[in-house]
Amino acid sequence: MKNYGAKTPAQRVGAAGLLLQSLVAASVSVAVSQPSLAQSSDVLLEEVLVTAQRRGEQNLQDVPISISAFGAHELNQSGINTIVELQRSAPNVTLEPTRGTNSTLTAFIRGVGQQDPLWGFEPGVGVYLDDVYIARPQGAVLDVYDVEQIEILRGPQGTLYGKNTIGGAIKYTPKRLSGETGAAVTLTAGNYDQFDAIVSGQTALRKDVYFGAAIASYYHDGYGELLTLGEDNYNKEVVTGRANIEWQVSDKLTLRLAYDRTKDTSNPKGGHRMTVGAITGAPVLNDVFDSRAGVGDDSEVKTQGGALHIDYQLDDALELRSISAYRDGSSDGPIDFDNLASNDFDVPGSLKDHQYSQEFQLLYNRDSWSALTGLYYFNGESSGRFDAILGQSVPGSVIGLPMPYIPLIQTTTGTAKTRSASVFSDVTYTINPEWAITVGGRYTYDKKQGEVFSEQFGSLSGNPDDHDIPVATLSDYHNDETFSKVTPRLVGTYTFNEDSMTYLSYSSGFKSGGFDMRGNQLANPDTVNGFDPETVDTYEIGLKSQLLDNRLRVNLAAFYSDYSDMQVVTAVGYQTNAILGATVPVQNVENVGKATLQGVELESLAQLTESWSLKVNAGYINTNIDKWETADPTNPGQFIDVANERDIQNTPEWTGIVALAYDAGLDGIGGVHFDVSGSYRDSVIMFEQPSPIDESGYWLLNANIVWYSPNEHWTIGLHGKNLTDKEYRVAGYYFPTTGEGEVIGYYGAPRTVAIRAEFAF
Repeated sequence: MKNYGAKTPAQRVGAAGLLLQSLVAASVSVAVSQPSLAQSSDVLLEEVLVTAQRRGEQNLQDVPISISAFGAHELNQSGINTIVELQRSAPNVTLEPTRGTNSTLTAFIRGVGQQDPLWGFEPGVGVYLDDVYIARPQGAVLDVYDVEQIEILRGPQGTLYGKNTIGGAIKYTPKRLSGETGAAVTLTAGNYDQFDAIVSGQTALRKDVYFGAAIASYYHDGYGELLTLGEDNYNKEVVTGRANIEWQVSDKLTLRLAYDRTKDTSNPKGGHRMTVGAITGAPVLNDVFDSRAGVGDDSEVKTQGGALHIDYQLDDALELRSISAYRDGSSDGPIDFDNLASNDFDVPGSLKDHQYSQEFQLLYNRDSWSALTGLYYFNGESSGRFDAILGQSVPGSVIGLPMPYIPLIQTTTGTAKTRSASVFSDVTYTINPEWAITVGGRYTYDKKQGEVFSEQFGSLSGNPDDHDIPVATLSDYHNDETFSKVTPRLVGTYTFNEDSMTYLSYSSGFKSGGFDMRGNQLANPDTVNGFDPETVDTYEIGLKSQLLDNRLRVNLAAFYSDYSDMQVVTAVGYQTNAILGATVPVQNVENVGKATLQGVELESLAQLTESWSLKVNAGYINTNIDKWETADPTNPGQFIDVANERDIQNTPEWTGIVALAYDAGLDGIGGVHFDVSGSYRDSVIMFEQPSPIDESGYWLLNANIVWYSPNEHWTIGLHGKNLTDKEYRVAGYYFPTTGEGEVIGYYGAPRTVAIRAEFAF
């Protein structure tokens, strides 16, 4: 990753060196502990089961894919509340709330993702809730409750999953129904007046019909204040729940109906101005969690979905699955770009979406052959509107009025429709006990329809609903395009013995094209043609091993990815803006980027003694933009390559965690778990060009202590996160020449401490 000045070379070496020193220290600890490990015959690592290949449960060590798996027990011990916290442990993964929001997800894996949550764009990382693809990032910051397991798969996914994704997949599996009657109540209280409550349970309605449900409420006050409004900033108010009913019709046929719903009424996040206001001279606030944003505190995000799962065992070797799902959602809330009380750069926005998907899978497993073949259909529609209120920015002379200035408002509305059909297959043939080969492929056909309308007008009242004075119609069109692609997968696996295997794989990913809802047709007529798909070709070699008589697990993966036809925002020309009185770039989403991504990932766990264990995970990625074309500002109509001035956003060069844990029984009074961890994220650029909002590398220190009662009915935990109260940016906006100079930062949570109690019965 290029060094753009966020850190000096010495600092970068120092941060990376510190992580390397931790890895070396961990290795030495394991080596020194080998004699005691060898002597303790009953201290073994627990088997980790995953469903990444959608062929039932498999040992993580037997699956030739780079996976991070988090079971319910580990999630509870760590006090994990949302999936974004998993980025601390998963190498080369970025999961953050999108700037200015609470529940909209920004996800990058191995340098591939999608930051802009605008409708019409597809995410580069797929999120699957109970095997159902979530098409939009709004509401995708999933809360962790009543969960069985969460898996993060790195690299292109297409021959195993319904919707093709090029960066990777996050697979969230809710708790399974067992037919046993039970319930649990979990209460959490912490600083910032945190109070969370989860109630879950399941029972058998009759011997072949099971029912389960869970409801959760999450609340905490703001880490700061919206000073102009006198309201909380960075607060949380979320209510979410899910329910399942399962009918085992026969030994061969099972039906399961699932429903989930989430409502987030947290205040929109106000950002921290990092520079003095260019017009008002507003000073920089001392507390990064305070904001002068004044556009309003009304915000609401709602998502819900239902799915029917059908499993039919045709015979001992064949199983047929069907997943029929519908989801919809809405999001209403403002973004205050200038983060001041003045109406200078405020953007009220609203989004709505709905989707239907149907997936059929046929699974075969007999003798040396195992296979999954599937058909997938997706029909989705996403629409929205945002109003950019640009304040007193229209000179009266421009529109023939005697008054000097009136507010300018730019409204954009549009709809993006997607119809996708695909067939995919993944077949594994075990040649002998040592060798196996997997061949997979996918054919995807997408049809995209875009309808865009955008106009500028003067509003004497400053209200977006008052179209008093027309200025210009920027876009008014609808169009459609079709895209298709065959993406293969090939894996060779060699098993050294029952404890170690290696694999070599090639996989290709494809993200469909579409239409830029912000495209300016007046300035760039070609925007009506949309943008084309982007692709990733990834080569990976991996090692999975259980060493020292199953007391040390070491999983390694090295990858090389060729990222082509990247969909990026670039200047396609320049025009003189009569209102601003300046020459400004005309920007559009185009396929003008190409990058090389390569790196290494380590996930390891050592059982040092009967009670002590050590986890060391690390990721390294080297990113390089090979091509990035943009309009030449000095030569109209010509383009130049500025690849040496760009790099991949939201992708630290180094990521890692070192965690030491202690587990032991307490004579007659249950058991205890304690862990302390330090997680590291290297410097990161928020957009592809370096800017002051970029963040340098930082460590976060977390600790947990959990007590289990002898009958395991009671669990009480104390969870501390960011114990050193580190201040770090996770997102931002950089518009230094607009209005007041909009250089805005959004920050990760400060130090939090919470007590969590669960009673299961």
